[in-house]
Amino acid sequence: MSGDEIGYDELQQAMQGSALEPSELHGLLTGWLCSGSSWSKTEASSALTHWLDDASTIHAVEAMAKSLSDKILAQLRDSDLAYRMLLPADGADINFRRQAISDWCSGFLAGFGTSGRVQQDDLHPEVSEVFIDIARIAGLDEDMLDSEENEKDLLEIEEYVRMTALMVFTDCAQQAIH
Repeated sequence: MSGDEIGYDELQQAMQGSALEPSELHGLLTGWLCSGSSWSKTEASSALTHWLDDASTIHAVEAMAKSLSDKILAQLRDSDLAYRMLLPADGADINFRRQAISDWCSGFLAGFGTSGRVQQDDLHPEVSEVFIDIARIAGLDEDMLDSEENEKDLLEIEEYVRMTALMVFTDCAQQAIH
């Protein structure tokens, strides 16, 4: 991670007191951008107010959210598939990481839907299907035993979600606004 990147722990500290987790905010921003929405100051303040529901946290997070959204957009546009979800470190508890992926997925769906740019009927069938998968992953709440098999499964889910975000961005970000 380069010096100008915002890490999970740094964002978690800035969001202290918020009902949102860092991964959920990252998912919100990613979903928002995948819909083709831009991050204008007016839209950003309105969206953050809606998402964070805590005025003191909004001020602490606003600059970070702008920086994070700029980074996310650059990663989504990168031809080398550089996009990465903001999640806890690999060494963190497996259930904490599973919950972070679920939170990210919940945020992604909310961010995409909040934009209002893309209507259900405009989605390609493959994109509609991955939204169903993302919703299922968002609902994961069963504890996982810390095993090599579960670690592998969690990494596969993470990679699937990451590639899904890239696919949704490619398919939806250039569509006409409704």
